[in-house]
Parts: sequence; structure tokens; C-alpha cells
Amino acid sequence: MHKETDDEIEAAENKLKENCRALNLTFRNETPRNGNCLFEAVSSQLRDLGLRERSAEEMRQEVIDYLMENRNFQGVDGSVNIEHFIDSRFEDWARNMRHNGVFADHVVVVGLAYMLETNMLIVTSNPQSNPDNCMNHIVGRIDYRGTPILLGHVWENHYHSLIHVDDRRQNDRLEEHRKELDEDDAVVSADINIMLAAGTAIREMKIKGKVSSFAPVARTIGIPQSSSNAKLSNTNDDEESEYEGM
Repeated sequence: MHKETDDEIEAAENKLKENCRALNLTFRNETPRNGNCLFEAVSSQLRDLGLRERSAEEMRQEVIDYLMENRNFQGVDGSVNIEHFIDSRFEDWARNMRHNGVFADHVVVVGLAYMLETNMLIVTSNPQSNPDNCMNHIVGRIDYRGTPILLGHVWENHYHSLIHVDDRRQNDRLEEHRKELDEDDAVVSADINIMLAAGTAIREMKIKGKVSSFAPVARTIGIPQSSSNAKLSNTNDDEESEYEGM
């Protein structure tokens, strides 16, 4: 399994911080690197959004329960079955994803937005990004008009919860992204970019709004398509965990 070096991790963190500064955002706190970082980051924002508070462990179980009962999402091209975007048997995937410390994949990220009926803005540390093109959009509810969940994604391995540095300062770039999510015709679109390193497939979620995504080709779908039918190891900088399928 490919393991990022300390220098690579530091570079990705610095890239994310640079992109966050341009949007008047900063890390809310240090999200534990324990395989539960997505759930920890989202959990830290629930009170601010007026949503019922729950722990990372509770949220993990709730979103898997939700996905088990809601396998068909309404995408821009009609109904989308999430089972088509999981390489292993859906029940096996769900059983594995329930385990504490298993890194959440792209299906879980979108599932959380749908379950919470909120939208998400995710600042990426993608090496190809810059402060003008570093925001990924996830629409969990088309008519949502509230504050979106703000997350930072360290390239390939970790999520942070984000907050505004100073709410009194208006940031045009962030406001533009927020308004884009408010549009009724906001696109729920995603793809997965795969890089091979040391025999391991490493994925980066690509979400597309009205602006082009980093992926060369973005399919207009409700859930990102898995890129391979092979059994792959999930690479992350949280405690190591194996996941068969992307």
C-alpha cells in the first residue's frame, strides 16, 4: 500500500490552508486521524446548522442505515441506483463501512448530504487547484437555502471541519459558490480520478457544479461512478484500513 511521506502530507495540508485562506476559511479544530475524519468533521458542524447533534459513530451507522433504505437517488438524468457505483456486493460494502475506522468513500459523502438534506462545499488540496478553482459542490437538497456544511479535503487522505475566519468579512468567491448551490439547476455531478502508485489505486472525488471539475470528463450523475471492477485497497492517512472496492 502506498503511504504518503511526511513531506507529501505537509505539502497537501499547506495547499489546503492556502486555498482556505483565499476563501476566508480556517480549520475549526484538529480532526482526529482515526479513519472517522469525515464523520468527525461533519458532526462538529451540526449545532451551527440547527441539526440534531450526534457523534461520529452515530452518524456512521445512521448514514449506512439511510443508504440501505434509499438505494435509488434522483439524479439529473433520473433515478440513480447507488449499487451501480460500488464494486463489491452492496451488503458486503455496507457491513464493512459500518466498522469504526473505515475511511468513508464517495458514496458515503453524497449519502450524508442527502440524509441531512443539506448542501456541502468541500475545499480541496488537489495539486491542480488554485484559490479560484478549489471548491467541490455536493447538492443534498435542491431547494436548500441554509448554510452549507464546510469541509476541507486533504488530497487523498483526510477531512477537516472549516469555519469562517471572520464572519464580518464578505468573501465574494465563497458567496458565489454558496449561491451556485442555491440554484435550482445546480448540477449534482461527479467522477473519480484514479492514480496508480505502487500498485494501489488512489481516488479523489470530483464534484462538478456550473464550473468545470478537475476530471477530464465529468459524467452528469447523482453518485460518482466507481472506476474499476477490481478489488482495491483504500489509501488514507488515517489509521490504515482495507476496503474492497472504491
